[in-house]
Amino acid sequence: MTNPENLSPRLAGLKTDLVASIPTRCQTAAADLAAKPLSEVIIRKLSWQARLVRPRPRNVVIWPEAIASSRYPADAAEIANIEAAFRAGDDMNPYLSSQVRTHAYAADLPPPPAALTNVEWVTRNWRGKDRMRVTLDARHMHLGGKEGNGDVARPGPLLFAGITPDQAFFLTIGDHDSFDDGAVSGVMHDGLDAQLAGQGGGACSEDRWSRSAARRCMTSGARIAT
Repeated sequence: MTNPENLSPRLAGLKTDLVASIPTRCQTAAADLAAKPLSEVIIRKLSWQARLVRPRPRNVVIWPEAIASSRYPADAAEIANIEAAFRAGDDMNPYLSSQVRTHAYAADLPPPPAALTNVEWVTRNWRGKDRMRVTLDARHMHLGGKEGNGDVARPGPLLFAGITPDQAFFLTIGDHDSFDDGAVSGVMHDGLDAQLAGQGGGACSEDRWSRSAARRCMTSGARIAT
């Protein structure tokens, strides 16, 4: 790796280690990342870490929309397994999108093919970020069940969840179409705004996943897993 910033050997070594630790979409993306200033590499590293779920015990709150979902009876057993894993402090990252582990940095998108509009091309290529995490502060978790190698089977139904250091909120059940059909954004913005409006908050407030928000959700019919 070149050293255009004239970093000290210690900082240059730090940058090399950081670049090597960040999953990239391809070799071109890796080279692009390595050419960035150390400060931006650190930001990229922290942004990727924010997409992951730190293993630690968490309480679980299941929202009414999840329980009322037509998918809930078929997926109840696997959802119970995920509840137990959250409570035990297990590593939940295998349930997340595989892109989190393989496309932490994707570099700039190439020009779209002639057959796709710009919007379609961008929609297909949210590779350097977890779209649900960025736009709604929620994560999608695969309900395929653990396989022998520790991975979670996919494709299949998705559990959408909000996660804080101490709690996990199971919001609703859907699939990859739920990213765009309003199923999750409706729960996040319409439902939660209505619940918090009388409390001076809203879906975009800092207490979206706070303990007080959890208590308010519980009074509206949400179930806390014990």
